[in-house]
Amino acid sequence: MTRGNQRDKDRQRAAARAKQAPKGACSQLDANKKALTIVCSICKQQFMGTSSASILNQHAESKHPKSSVTDCFPHLGGGS
Repeated sequence: MTRGNQRDKDRQRAAARAKQAPKGACSQLDANKKALTIVCSICKQQFMGTSSASILNQHAESKHPKSSVTDCFPHLGGGS
């Protein structure tokens, strides 16, 4: 145990940093929930608002082959 004193100092420094850190500021969960703005009208699966049309087309083709893309996502308009 040649580094016992240094280890204690490091532990104290880490505890001081933990007290200074704002609570809840590191959580991304609430922001992720708010970002799920696109919803498939058939199965109600949620997608990020920044999802590209190709990802939404892929979902419609693989999960709902009998329905069109505009049935799943009316906001796309005439997407293929």
